[in-house]
Amino acid sequence: MRTEMTALAFTRRAHQSYGFANDHAEYSFTIPHDMQTLIEFMGGAQAFESRLDYIFQPNTVQQDLGANGAGITSIMNIGNEPDFATPYEYHYLNKQAKSVQRSRELSNQ
Repeated sequence: MRTEMTALAFTRRAHQSYGFANDHAEYSFTIPHDMQTLIEFMGGAQAFESRLDYIFQPNTVQQDLGANGAGITSIMNIGNEPDFATPYEYHYLNKQAKSVQRSRELSNQ
């Protein structure tokens, strides 16, 4: 029996084996080439916004990032390159004001 390696299964296996700077919740937003499909996969616009809001909440990170974490306690870690565009994903929900708000919060950390 052949076992297919889906992207999610590979990511989970690699995460467990090697470790990454953060977790799947953070990296699940890093699909800039097809945001509409990502929004649909996450349950639609309202669920996507809720998940996006959650990763910005303090004290949600699942692991100690040590010195590289710069004291960041949210899943959204602006010091981690895959997250650079995450604050702007509110644009895909027509919530540009939230993108501005999140960007300003991050710049003032």
